[in-house]
Amino acid sequence: MPADEDPASSDIEDVLLTVGDLPEGWKEVTGDDSGESASCLDRLTDPDGPFEPSSSVNRSFAEGPLGPFLLSVVTSSPADDVLVATDDVLTACDGHTTDAGFTASFEAIAIAGLPPDAIAVQGTEASDDGGSLRLVLAAAGTGSGTVFLLGLVPLGEVDEVLVGNAVDVMVDRLQ
Repeated sequence: MPADEDPASSDIEDVLLTVGDLPEGWKEVTGDDSGESASCLDRLTDPDGPFEPSSSVNRSFAEGPLGPFLLSVVTSSPADDVLVATDDVLTACDGHTTDAGFTASFEAIAIAGLPPDAIAVQGTEASDDGGSLRLVLAAAGTGSGTVFLLGLVPLGEVDEVLVGNAVDVMVDRLQ
């Protein structure tokens, strides 16, 4: 996409991940199958979140019924604005307990291949009853748009290489 073209005026859904971008075994999921939770990070895709809902799209994937899960999000809001708002959401969520009883904790990580101004964090949302959800969030963009990839794993670790590669694919499509 030319740098001076606004993704909102084109089809920003073309920037989202597809099943073909992921390793064998992943499938697109919707609704109750997407592993969505009452996460504090839901603020990033909430209509009252950091960007206009009319300028964002998302698609969810799962490798199996119990995960891991990926949420691919693209917004036509400028990267500078959205990355600052994303950092604000992460700061607000760190240590926050949701209505569902999950308390979040995050730390910055480096994911090879992401642009220098990208945000990458890993974290855990744990409940009092012992349930937990591990996650990796990566966000990067250009002046014309921003992409997010949220990897969620109920058990085990999130594949940071998969997250980094998926973000790279979407950033390339933004340009």
